[in-house]
Amino acid sequence: MKIDALDGSLIHGRWEAGRKVREVADPANNSPFASFYEAGLDEVERAVASSKQAFDKSEWRRNPSLRAKSLLRLADLIRSSTEPLARLETLETGHPIKETRHAIGAAAANFEYFSGLPDKIEGQCIPVNANAFSYTIREALGVTAHIVPWNHPFLLM
Repeated sequence: MKIDALDGSLIHGRWEAGRKVREVADPANNSPFASFYEAGLDEVERAVASSKQAFDKSEWRRNPSLRAKSLLRLADLIRSSTEPLARLETLETGHPIKETRHAIGAAAANFEYFSGLPDKIEGQCIPVNANAFSYTIREALGVTAHIVPWNHPFLLM
């Protein structure tokens, strides 16, 4: 299996090639099985800014029910693609296929769990002395960029 993802990064609706092509090798035999353009800081910053702009204007931001449904749909899509996703993760990480199948299922379960949260984010009052009032409120950070761990990238994304 050889995968070439040389379209680059999708930024503001357009594919942009990165500066450098990086190959991904199967740790079992060190043979390359995929290649992709590596995004630099500039591409990441522009992608986050574009995504934040789209998010701020979207129905997704204002509609917790839509977010919940979207996360459930994503969980369904992951479950229906377990085998190819597990094979890809095995190639990338070297984990046995049985373990990566479990990790893909756990990733789907995470999205199912988090689909129940969008309309249930609440604050909490914290007991303090009589002259003060203290509370916490959980708020999403919004659009962020991440470097995912190498050991279970799909599960931890």
